[in-house]
Amino acid sequence: MALRSAMIPFCVAAAATICGCSGGEEVTSPPSGFSPLPADTLTGVTEWMMSSERGLWEDSHHRQIILGEGEPPQGLNEALLQNLVFVKTFSINGNLLAVFDAYQHQMALFHLGGEMLWSFGSQGEGPGHYAGSIEGTLTGHGLTIRDSSLGKLDLVDNSGALRLSLADPGAQTGIALADGRVCLISSWDNNGGIVSVYDSTGGLESSFGDDSGMWDPPSMPYYRFCVLHESTGLTAFASYKHTFICIADLNAGTVEFHSREYPFESPDFQEVGTPEGTGGIRVFPNINSMFIGPDGMINIQVLVPNRNGDFAAALVNYDRDYTVVDRFNWNGDYLDTYLVPMPRIGSLSYSEGFFYARSYDDDLIYRFPFQRYDGSSAAAI
Repeated sequence: MALRSAMIPFCVAAAATICGCSGGEEVTSPPSGFSPLPADTLTGVTEWMMSSERGLWEDSHHRQIILGEGEPPQGLNEALLQNLVFVKTFSINGNLLAVFDAYQHQMALFHLGGEMLWSFGSQGEGPGHYAGSIEGTLTGHGLTIRDSSLGKLDLVDNSGALRLSLADPGAQTGIALADGRVCLISSWDNNGGIVSVYDSTGGLESSFGDDSGMWDPPSMPYYRFCVLHESTGLTAFASYKHTFICIADLNAGTVEFHSREYPFESPDFQEVGTPEGTGGIRVFPNINSMFIGPDGMINIQVLVPNRNGDFAAALVNYDRDYTVVDRFNWNGDYLDTYLVPMPRIGSLSYSEGFFYARSYDDDLIYRFPFQRYDGSSAAAI
């Protein structure tokens, strides 16, 4: 296990343009028909960042990703309404979307086009029942459902049948593997490590990894997010309470922690209030979702500070017109940062050329086409 940390040179993205790090390179306008963010959105942010002599969007000249306008996928949102499924979080794999409905203690599987295939779960404490908030991850091998209040992680196959239920008081997230196996991520060492692999019968195959060096008392890293690299067996996971990306090699039985250094300071572990008078204990920057994005890389949705340097107490931005996403490769190296032109995103995921985002404002799911700007042309993927 290795602990890595690297400072990244700072650059700033200018309105409707891509600029170099030095600020003196020639500005290149996007091609005709290309839909960047509104000019006033990035202009204000750029002036603020430059006046503070700090930048947030590194290497934007070469790797900035700009997204076009989003629109609600009508069939999918209609299916959610007709079936009375309320979206808290969701996970996408291929053309399937798993919706976690924490209000009704259930989840439902949909085609992205709108058809609901099945639902699973109800309120309670027995098999297939849930008592608290549920989250999980969908892969081609099945769906994991984590209930923190009950300390368990369930595996449901793609037909909606419960295949495995793992009881672990430290269970925070997990992911379905091939051959009916499950990788479970804990918040503390119960069985010899924070990463545990179970076979299809619930037998423990291996357990490894130590994250005690990451703890910042009175907080410990609660791992809510997990993604899988299908071909290599690598699993990446992260906590909403720190800025480390953890990558586990399930074959070698190792975990590495990779740090992302931000160009702003985070407040200490404390109560942070909002103008509305509400507050909550948060450690920032805050991770809000994790998914496999363009080029098969690790994508992290992060919360950035407000313009006056304060941090909101909730997992949303109140004064911005965009959402910030960092990209990492599977070696744990930070690659770049891009913007999704939508504020207050709950869940964010990606599939085959489109980003899908759940809005806090209207509880709809929106779809954004992915476009890459290389300085001369835009190509939709």
